[in-house]
Amino acid sequence: MKLIESTTFSETIKGVQLFRDDIEEIMNRCVEKSIELKLSDSKYSYESLDEIPKYRGNFLSQLDIDGKSTKMQYTYIGISFEKAKARLFLRGSTELYSLGYELKDFLQKRIPWHYKVFNPPIWFCLSWFAGSEFFFLNYQKEKTTTLSYQWLGWVSIALLILCLTSLLNRHFNFKINLSRKHETGFLKRNGEKILLIAISSIIGSFITLLIQWISKTTH
Repeated sequence: MKLIESTTFSETIKGVQLFRDDIEEIMNRCVEKSIELKLSDSKYSYESLDEIPKYRGNFLSQLDIDGKSTKMQYTYIGISFEKAKARLFLRGSTELYSLGYELKDFLQKRIPWHYKVFNPPIWFCLSWFAGSEFFFLNYQKEKTTTLSYQWLGWVSIALLILCLTSLLNRHFNFKINLSRKHETGFLKRNGEKILLIAISSIIGSFITLLIQWISKTTH
C-alpha cells in the first residue's frame, strides 16, 4: 500500500487585512518557487503592483494573482483577494501543495483581533435577545413584581451600537491597501490600539453607569 500524494490545495480564509508589504511577500514566496505571476482585477490586468495605484488608487476591493511554474507543466496557482476574503488554489505538484500551506499560515496571521471581536451577527443576536427579554419582563412586571428591568433596554441598545460598529469596521477597514504599513500615517498604524482603548473606555463607562443605576433603584 502506498499513500497517494495530494497535488491540489484549496482554501478560503476570511478576515484578512492586507497591505502592500503583505502582497509583495506573497508574490516573493511564489517567485522563489519559480512561478510566473500575473496581476488582475475585475477590469484590468497589470504588469506590476506599481501600476495598479495609477489606475485604481491605493484601495482595492478585489485583486487576483494567477501564475504557473516555469519548471513544470500543468501547474497552476490562483490567489484571489476580495475585501476580507482570500482564496487559494494551487494544483500540479507536491511543491505547490506545500506552498499552499505556507501561504495559508501567512494569511491567517493577517487576521486582526477586531475582525473576530466585531462580529455583526453575534452582536445583533445578543441585542435582539436582550431587547426581547426587556419587553417580556417589563410586561410580566405589571402582573407579578415591582422590579424594573429598564437596564436590559440599555444593554440591548449598547449591543446594537456594537453591531453597527462591527458593520462599519468591516466595510471601511477590510480593503486591500497598496500603501506600505509604515506609510499609512499615525491613525492607520495605531488604529487597532486606539480602537481597543476607545471600546474599553465605553464599556467601562457603561458598566459604571449601570452599577450606579442599579444601586439607586434598589435603595
